[in-house]
Amino acid sequence: MLQPQQPPYQTPQQIIMLLKILTFAMAFTMVPFAVVLVISQKWVIDQALFNVLMSTQPTQILLFVGAILYVSRVPISNMIYKNAVVGIKLEETQKWIQAYYAPHIIRLALAESAGLIGFVIAFQYNESTSFVVLGLAAVIGILREIPSQEKIKERFLLVQSLQTRGKT
Repeated sequence: MLQPQQPPYQTPQQIIMLLKILTFAMAFTMVPFAVVLVISQKWVIDQALFNVLMSTQPTQILLFVGAILYVSRVPISNMIYKNAVVGIKLEETQKWIQAYYAPHIIRLALAESAGLIGFVIAFQYNESTSFVVLGLAAVIGILREIPSQEKIKERFLLVQSLQTRGKT
């Protein structure tokens, strides 16, 4: 019978470096989509954002979905992190940093998906403003998630204090 192997031990610094690499990789996934739009000659920003939002085309629905995905990344990942750190103590640095993996990846993926929806709108409906708005929001959202041990510790302490308050 095969036994599952334990992942090799990683220091908190190694984990944070891995998360940083993942963050930058996700942030720069928007670049190829912008190149495709330029090459396809559909990169025409001649409409105001208001016109895009008020159009009767499916772009309005897709913009709404993209915005919802972008905004939902924070509460969804926070809920997952709160459940992941239950019972972890402050001195268990390795554990609370590892608990940050899944929420971090979810934040990155939801931010990126908003940019991808902007790309689809721009490519399919020739409304590049959508990509500019959602793509820029995606890159900013992803880059705001660059991890550091201090940031993760702050989030951990915040979650711990909220859980402590909820018990009293």
